[in-house]
Amino acid sequence: MTNTPTPTTYRIKGRWLLLARTVWVILALVAVTFFIAGFSRLYTSWRVPCIVTVLESQADCFKQDQMFDRYGLTRNFFAIFFSTGVTVEVLPWILAGVLVFWKKSNEPFGLLFSLMLVVAGCTGYLLIHQIFLRFLAEITSGDSPFPPRVALVCFLNTG
Repeated sequence: MTNTPTPTTYRIKGRWLLLARTVWVILALVAVTFFIAGFSRLYTSWRVPCIVTVLESQADCFKQDQMFDRYGLTRNFFAIFFSTGVTVEVLPWILAGVLVFWKKSNEPFGLLFSLMLVVAGCTGYLLIHQIFLRFLAEITSGDSPFPPRVALVCFLNTG
C-alpha cells in the first residue's frame, strides 16, 4: 500500500488568519449589539399600550389586546414571557456559532458558517415573532373560520 497524501481543505494561515478572525469578531459583536438593541426595543414595544402606538399598527395592537383579554393575560406578562422565549431561542444559535468558530476558524467554510449562525440567530427572531403575533391576533379576532385552538394547532403543525 502506498501512502499517498489525501487532499485537505484549504486553511487560512498567518496574518490572513488573524485578519479573518478579527473581522469575524467585529461582525459578530455588531450582530449581538443589534440583537440587544432590537431586543430592548421589542420588549418595550410589547409593554406599550395601544393608544401610544403608531396609528398604522393600532388595529393589530387592539386585536392583540382582545386576545390577551380573552385568555386573561396582561401585556406585561406577555412581554416577559416573549422576552424569555426570544432569549432561549437566540442563545443556542450564538453559542453554536462561537463553538464552530472556536474549532474551525482556520477554514473559510467554518469561519463563514459560524458567522452565519451568529447573524441568523441575532436577527431571525424579529420577523418570526412578528408574524406569529399577527397570526394569533387574526385567529382570535373572530375573523378566522376555525376555532382558535384548531387554527393554532394547524399553524404549529405546518411550521
